[in-house]
Amino acid sequence: MTAGETLRKSFDDFWMKSGDLRILDPLRRAYGVLLILNVSLLGLDRHRFFGTDSWVPTEMRREIVDPDTYDLYSFFPGDPWVITLTLLVLALSGIGLILSFYPRILAALILFLLTSIHHANVMLFDSEDVVFRLFAFFLIFVPSWSKLKDSTDTTPTKTTPTTSASRLPSWPRRLFQLQVCLIYLAAGIQKSNGEEWLDGSAIYYALRLDDMTLFQLPEGMTEKMAWSRLLSWSTLTFELLFPFLVWIQRLRTCTCSTRSCWSVCLLLWNSGSGKGSQERSRIGFSAEALQRLRLEAAPDNLETIAIRDLSPRWSSSCASRF
Repeated sequence: MTAGETLRKSFDDFWMKSGDLRILDPLRRAYGVLLILNVSLLGLDRHRFFGTDSWVPTEMRREIVDPDTYDLYSFFPGDPWVITLTLLVLALSGIGLILSFYPRILAALILFLLTSIHHANVMLFDSEDVVFRLFAFFLIFVPSWSKLKDSTDTTPTKTTPTTSASRLPSWPRRLFQLQVCLIYLAAGIQKSNGEEWLDGSAIYYALRLDDMTLFQLPEGMTEKMAWSRLLSWSTLTFELLFPFLVWIQRLRTCTCSTRSCWSVCLLLWNSGSGKGSQERSRIGFSAEALQRLRLEAAPDNLETIAIRDLSPRWSSSCASRF
């Protein structure tokens, strides 16, 4: 077998080799839960986020977003009932994903509605919302639970008493795996362009946010740059290596466990109950709340400033989106 044939076979096996895709069913149901939570939070201030009287009204949006990019206003007027109905449909679609009720059709509907909502107020959403929308695209290709279950059914039959049914190809799972690896790799590359991460001082500032944490770290960790350099460089190194180590089967469990433990520690440490945490609980520490504070403190000529400063950047970025 030549090198080209070996490479082609490896590529085909990576995407098309049969595998167990049942793990994607709980992932899809979890996505439905997150979608309901996301829609519920947006619904609290839906009239301020979207519509003719929102922070980014229809006329202003047309100056920011590429004119060829569709959004909610491309099909419906900017009346309040439109966004309410859209969010309601998204919430019901999330329930449908949880119940596995025509999940692939619902995933396509969710992708369409999320894209239209995100384009309706580009100042409110960021890259994490784009990834969330992209996962809806991946879910279109994930079979329903009944088919996933049947694909791994080993119940003996008269014709095949011991053999199992044919498994599905692995490529729907690969989409999620590669996307997660790409996120880590992009985060590591982006951090490596920052001076604070290269000199090891990036974590130093985060360690000193005592009013935003659940507990105070020992003074020896927050004051000494050695700890900051260790944590900064280890984070940077891990994010650059994770997309490659996770594909080595003998290192996969250790790699994923390390990242999970690190994430849990950060979550517990940043779940503060002090002054900063109380303030976050009162206003809702989220992108929506921060955007609200920025715009409420903005000058009267916000529209002119936004159109002038954001139009080139948003036009180029939105044109490359779905």
